[in-house]
Amino acid sequence: PEDVLDRTGPEIAQTSAAATQHASSALLQPALQPTPVMEAPDEGVIMRDRMFVRVSLTKDLSVGAGFDEETNRLAQYIEPWDWLEFMVVWRPGRIELYDDYNIPLKERVLGHKRLAYSIPLRAAKLTLYSFTDLSFCIACRAEISQNGVRTDIPWFRSISVSLFIFKAKNRSRATDWIMRLWRRLGGQLPSYVEVRSPVMDVSLKVDIPSTDEDTDAAIFSHDNLVKLCKRTLSSMPDWKYILETRLAEGAKLELAWRADTELDWVWWRDDIKGRPRDWAVLSGLALNQPGNPARLEIRIGEHFPSFLHLQDGSRLYEPQPIEGFLSRVKPRSRQSQEVYLTVHDGLLFTLIPSRANQPLPPGVAPLPSFGDNKTNYHETLRLDEVRRGARQVALARGVMDLRQVLVVRRAFQVVPAPYEPTDVPAPGNATESVGLSVVAERDEGDELDTGGEAGLQRRGGDRGYARMRRCFELVMKTGEVVRFEAYSAHYAIEWIERLRELVRYWRLRHLADAQQEMDTVHLATGKQPITPRRHVNEDDSLHPPDPLADPSAVLPYLSFMYHWCIFESCRPITKTGRLYVRQGGKRKYQLVHLFIVNGHLVQFHISGPSTFHKRRGETIQLVDTYVVSGVLAAQALPAGEYQPNAPTTARRYRDGLENNDREEDTLFIVIYYPHTFRADMDMNHAPVPTLGTTRSMLVCRARSRVERDLWCWALNTEIEKVARAHKDREEALRTTGGLYVWKDSEGKRRGGCQERREEDGNEDVCQE
Repeated sequence: PEDVLDRTGPEIAQTSAAATQHASSALLQPALQPTPVMEAPDEGVIMRDRMFVRVSLTKDLSVGAGFDEETNRLAQYIEPWDWLEFMVVWRPGRIELYDDYNIPLKERVLGHKRLAYSIPLRAAKLTLYSFTDLSFCIACRAEISQNGVRTDIPWFRSISVSLFIFKAKNRSRATDWIMRLWRRLGGQLPSYVEVRSPVMDVSLKVDIPSTDEDTDAAIFSHDNLVKLCKRTLSSMPDWKYILETRLAEGAKLELAWRADTELDWVWWRDDIKGRPRDWAVLSGLALNQPGNPARLEIRIGEHFPSFLHLQDGSRLYEPQPIEGFLSRVKPRSRQSQEVYLTVHDGLLFTLIPSRANQPLPPGVAPLPSFGDNKTNYHETLRLDEVRRGARQVALARGVMDLRQVLVVRRAFQVVPAPYEPTDVPAPGNATESVGLSVVAERDEGDELDTGGEAGLQRRGGDRGYARMRRCFELVMKTGEVVRFEAYSAHYAIEWIERLRELVRYWRLRHLADAQQEMDTVHLATGKQPITPRRHVNEDDSLHPPDPLADPSAVLPYLSFMYHWCIFESCRPITKTGRLYVRQGGKRKYQLVHLFIVNGHLVQFHISGPSTFHKRRGETIQLVDTYVVSGVLAAQALPAGEYQPNAPTTARRYRDGLENNDREEDTLFIVIYYPHTFRADMDMNHAPVPTLGTTRSMLVCRARSRVERDLWCWALNTEIEKVARAHKDREEALRTTGGLYVWKDSEGKRRGGCQERREEDGNEDVCQE
């Protein structure tokens, strides 16, 4: 015993004596007391963002490990609270959630926001809650108080497990949070990363050679990994038949993380401040859910398809849209109303002539900016044209779906008929329709009509008949007849022929998209079609059994479904479709045609048998907007409306889409701040909402889970594009508000602190 007690210095390292000395020295330090100041915190801020957070409590201690959407669907005895927006601050060893004080001006007096929750990371469990939203969950026993500061966890719930579900506004920012928390909580990089090429049906294994994070990030950068995969794939015999031709046409190979039928492209290679995200590729290693791991794939970054494959093997290319000034002829009064018509994505929009945003006259081009070369000039023209189309959609007063058009014809009677019987002969081919596959009829007088009043006089004869030859009619499937009058007979014929091409193409386009979606679900999940495809008098016993779900199945259509036009703004409309929508949680659902255009949500109400859908409500700004889907969206509905164990119902839609997805799998909600200014104004002038600001909620129900996932992905992408276009405003949102700074009893910090920026491009941190 004497020899043991006489040990000193390094001899007592890793012994109980060393621990006793350390504890004794800690007791001699002055006690820490909270002193709120507006300066930078002494312990350093690793990351800081505004997020929507949902807090839930449960006494089931087994729920915390691996808590994701599927677990939430099946778990019992979970007490969820409402969604609230917090300032989420990650400090060493804990995550703090701040909100605004209820008493006015208290934050200004104290100099800091209210500490609502303190989450210790020493025993926390991190789980990717939803791949669709990139929301993540931290399960732990939250602290009732932190250094004497009370939090919102009741004292009698201290034994409960707290579940914090975080939803960041920007998708790339959420990935950074998940990756860095995963590494902080013990996540280890594997010895290799598998990269799969679906189009060539081959997998490549790329070794992670070292434990140096800087070296690993450089090797697995986007460009370096694409070059490595391209060099390996080019050595295979099928390379020149499958990929070489596409790459020669201008296509590019891109990386994406895939989970089930969803893709998350590695596109945001820089953060909002423009600093490189070295872990943009490897961050997908943390996007794993129990039983549904994410897989890295190299795919061609496809754009929205511009052609269709017909049954005879030929290609049908997307026709050019048409737009122009016309006169709407009312059937009963025969009065004319000036309108401007334009076609985007198979939809016919009507605008007031004063808000037409028409293109420049032929032969007139905008002057290039000083210093622009030829390439930049053409790119500027393309972007201007996309923005012009987006403005047209945002300012349109009505829309008409060209799929509802049965016949496009020249007017054949002077007095227009408001309706016409729809019992027309059924076409021999489902893709054709009466009045769509023939050239517009002409007569000798059409060449004499030069347009305007002079053209009517030159043609001669009956004036009413001459004006009738300038008119064309759209016969809808409901029997409604819509007549328009062009400037001359020549322009009327051009409208007829162009509209017939557009109607035929977009009718086929929607049929093909619906079939591709069902084929994707069938390959990924093994589900058979609801309506079996069988021949007459076929014996069902000869059919093979249904295949099992194959998460690694090759899904070639995913690249077209998650196309790059949404990233690069190639088209005026980012995303469009029919959804059941209701404002808030208590109103009735209404069928609307929803559009994402240039950072805005535009709605057109579909009412009854009318084929003309009028504008609905105000334009919704996607700035300061969050999107939540699935079970979380269903739980936000009024009590008793969501039935998690309700039986599924098979549904079939007019374009052939069939599914029997659960109700919560088709839901998503858009939580937004209703800015009070027009859609054509600059978002930099939008007011910055506080954390406690009341927000509006738009509940949307899609037709299927795959369609819901596409909507959520498009919305999240558009929200991030809006945030990156207004970097200063986003930085102000992220850094507004003071935090607690802990000082000792003498009023001194435990060490000097100076905010700096790390050289490798990480977040601004505070170092002693």
